[in-house]
Amino acid sequence: TESRHLELWDRVEHVDKVNNLCADSGDMSCPGCGSEIQEGDKYCRVCGRDVAPSIAKKPLPDGKAPIVLTVVIVLALAAIVGVVMTSDGLNISFSKTITVNGSTISGEVANEVTLEWDGTLTYDDGDEQTLWMYRDTSGPRLEEVAGFYMSTRLSEHAGASLALPPGDYEIILYGEDGEIYKGRFIREGPVTRHYEWSAIIAGESRTFSLDHTYPFSEYARYAGSDIIRNMGVGTISKYVVTDGSIGTLSDSLEDAYLRVMGPGSSVDGQDYADYLLSFVQCCFTYPDMVVPNGMIYYLDEKNGSGDTLLRGQEEYWMFPHETIHLGSGDCEDTSFLLASLYSAAGFDSALINTPGHMLVAVVLEDFTARPYSHGYVYTVKALEGTGERIYFCETTTESFVPAGYVGPSVAEDIDFVYDVVFIEGVE
Repeated sequence: TESRHLELWDRVEHVDKVNNLCADSGDMSCPGCGSEIQEGDKYCRVCGRDVAPSIAKKPLPDGKAPIVLTVVIVLALAAIVGVVMTSDGLNISFSKTITVNGSTISGEVANEVTLEWDGTLTYDDGDEQTLWMYRDTSGPRLEEVAGFYMSTRLSEHAGASLALPPGDYEIILYGEDGEIYKGRFIREGPVTRHYEWSAIIAGESRTFSLDHTYPFSEYARYAGSDIIRNMGVGTISKYVVTDGSIGTLSDSLEDAYLRVMGPGSSVDGQDYADYLLSFVQCCFTYPDMVVPNGMIYYLDEKNGSGDTLLRGQEEYWMFPHETIHLGSGDCEDTSFLLASLYSAAGFDSALINTPGHMLVAVVLEDFTARPYSHGYVYTVKALEGTGERIYFCETTTESFVPAGYVGPSVAEDIDFVYDVVFIEGVE
């Protein structure tokens, strides 16, 4: 099982020569007319009868039976340990998966490396220098190069070992034998994001900061979801989550707020709603909007898509965990994040889908007009039946804009709401 490539049938030049392998040196005759059959014949030279089946039934020569037995044993072993077998002609190669301490290496490169407990990949026995190339697919799919955009390039590393931060990597290894080995490496481990931002809260400009740590596996679980990723009104609420690291982030945000505002400050009113909104507005960028042109992409703020840059699709809704990991997202992504944080903090809210845009509305019992919202439109609606007032929140501004205020064009679109999905706060 340590062999890289098993050539179990190296004595067989081609399947058409199976008669040479199976036939013995004794005389053979046609079962139809009794004429002598020469070694290698598939048909009787006298009556034309197909004689290959007769030849195939002859006993195997010495040394051949173990080959078949070995193949059976190898196949059984592969089924037991979960080894993936690939065949190229009559050459059989093994592609295995190795998991150590949560990290996983798979593909043909797994046959060439050792995955250490700390997540380091070591080539062969660690004595041979080699070239590694890798790309983290959990990051943006495109990068800017000289004014245009292209697929994120592979990074290079020369050495016997490769140590990478948590991520989901495409790996290429150049072996000493001249072969190129490819595979996938999921490096598990904690990921930490640092945030620092300023906003006018309770009438004063204040600066907040916090560190948020989450396991990469949690991001990977949501990124690998098979949920509908675009324009599925029936799935909108599923993008709002409060468990796991989102709950942890909510707690960290509250701690950071109380450090600045003082212990005992209210965390259930308008000021705290503004604070959570400011975190999303100030700490997550809107991705560049690009359009494809052959193998490259160009910036196009009118017709482009930010999802194309981040995820390689024109429309791709992300879970809050993905937005946090990438540090970026468009209106749907940041709306899902804000609605999740509002819910985790106990606020009732709603996701509002307007023509070509999504935003959040938060339910507030008391509201005070903000004098520092110049250029934005005060936007509030009362819910029929309950009379509760919901205040609209724009998540994609470049700086802090308080709850209840949106841009003029967005305010006009609110009269043409497509969908409203209400999200209850966690008690």
